[in-house]
Amino acid sequence: MQLQFAVQGPVPEEQSLRNIAHAHSLGLPSFRDLRPASDWLAVVGGGPSLADHIEELRAWRGDIWAINGAWEFLKKHGI
Repeated sequence: MQLQFAVQGPVPEEQSLRNIAHAHSLGLPSFRDLRPASDWLAVVGGGPSLADHIEELRAWRGDIWAINGAWEFLKKHGI
């Protein structure tokens, strides 16, 4: 299965294009360059319910991709 992402940002398109160009200039991989190592993938975003799912994520047998503050939160919890 391939996911298609559509962006509807809160800033004008010109600003979004500048942000994208800046992100590419950092030399970091894009999500388009990454492939999960297993058939199971959890994509984790920040939110108040994240803390309720720590044990479920700790037991997750597949890859976990976390975004924004969720990455630091999971790291602090050993995930």
